[in-house]
Amino acid sequence: MAFHFTTFTTVADARAAIEALPRIGAVAPYAYLEWAQAWCEAYSGDHDRQFLGILIHEDDDACVFIALERVKMCGFVCAQLIGESHANYYMPIALHPFEWSASAIEELQFVLRQCARQHGIDVFDCERQLLEYAGAVNPLPKLAGFCTYEDLLYTPLTPDFQALVQITRVGSGAKRDRKQMAAISKLGEWQCFEATTPQDRALILRRFYEMKPQRLARKGIASTFDNVEIQSFIRNLEMTHRDDRSPYVRLFGLSLNGEVIAVTSSLSGTHHNAGMFNAIDPRFENVIHPGLVLLRHEIEMYCKSGVHMFDLGAGDARYKHTWLKYSMPMCSILVPVSLKGLAFAVATHVKRSLKHRIKASKTLWQLAQKLRALKGKLGNRGLSSGVDD
Repeated sequence: MAFHFTTFTTVADARAAIEALPRIGAVAPYAYLEWAQAWCEAYSGDHDRQFLGILIHEDDDACVFIALERVKMCGFVCAQLIGESHANYYMPIALHPFEWSASAIEELQFVLRQCARQHGIDVFDCERQLLEYAGAVNPLPKLAGFCTYEDLLYTPLTPDFQALVQITRVGSGAKRDRKQMAAISKLGEWQCFEATTPQDRALILRRFYEMKPQRLARKGIASTFDNVEIQSFIRNLEMTHRDDRSPYVRLFGLSLNGEVIAVTSSLSGTHHNAGMFNAIDPRFENVIHPGLVLLRHEIEMYCKSGVHMFDLGAGDARYKHTWLKYSMPMCSILVPVSLKGLAFAVATHVKRSLKHRIKASKTLWQLAQKLRALKGKLGNRGLSSGVDD
């Protein structure tokens, strides 16, 4: 067995190379070059970032394509997955079915080291890797490196939304849904809608940028969405369409008396949608629950449009458990290929492990949230990145 690799430094070159190759099975929402293209266009002015696509193949059979970003930081170079923590998870773009035996993984690791030497890379940082997807095995978590594990929360969907409600919202859940909708009705006329016109989609994004920083500030979390490049990235995604002309990003809103007070969004894959960002008006946070009402409507729309699966990524936020009763494992792996990369990998691994342990402990997590909120009240918003609150 002999693996070879071909690298690409532009998304256009990578697209031209892999479009001619066979695509096997379902594709995860983040395993599209559109995601990479939107990110790279947004950061085109940052010379410390460069797209790096790696096609790993055995003879003439393509095995896997990995879209990375070569980033210069503090005297070393990291090859990380595109989109940083703005992606719920990752799955390489699999182009050919392959049995990843122990010897194949060793060969893959050897090839990645060759690629690292060629491009001056000190460490590969592959966050939130699904172990498998739609029957395809992900080889990256099998590499020798520093691993931390967490779960992706999801729910399988059915065309019959009411049947899904009976399964997931049994007992007090359905009662709470009715209570939440009744509470909103007391405040006036409301409606949930999917933004399909340019005007409505622009409105959803505008309200998101208005509401999200306010709510994060109350929790003591710095908002990354004030960043010009991140806003450009989201705008690029929002304007992207799939092969069937459907939007890559679906946007939803809840309006009360003509004002949008909650928004949510998702990224589309093959019969699978992944929740991206959401926001609610802080004025209603402790009064009603517009985000939960909108989430119910969003899931109903997915059922009606033939989506088979919906996820809200990693994290233990309480609202995620209202509908998502299933989980699948993910692995974040750091693969150092130099001494400088080893130092970064050890430090990052310790940080991630500590973060996961804190979140796994109800007592420690509640204490961390209280400290973060206190810091927010004192005006220091720099404790956390705020991608997922």
